Amino acid sequence: MAEMKNKYQQKLKVLNKLFEAGCGSEKELQEMSLERILAIRGINMQDMAVIAELQKQVKGNHLFSYLSEVYRLEGKGEMPVAELMEKMKAGQGNGGEKQC
Repeated sequence: MAEMKNKYQQKLKVLNKLFEAGCGSEKELQEMSLERILAIRGINMQDMAVIAELQKQVKGNHLFSYLSEVYRLEGKGEMPVAELMEKMKAGQGNGGEKQC
């Protein structure tokens, strides 16, 4: 369960980094060069792997499916990612979510 939670946190962190770097559309994501990705503040190898996966999902027209997977919180049933993100922004949730 913790591993799944960490994967979602990693995806959210990378999305935030992309938005902060000025990437706001699927087209911009697809056009990002390695140089531009490396210029993103705080980027690491795990982040680069997530960006590569995002680019792959965009290319296959599966980004919405990829981002809307259901996240299972321990003891709390199912929660859509969008709802989880809102709770994380509000500082609620199941522990370390606020880190995003």
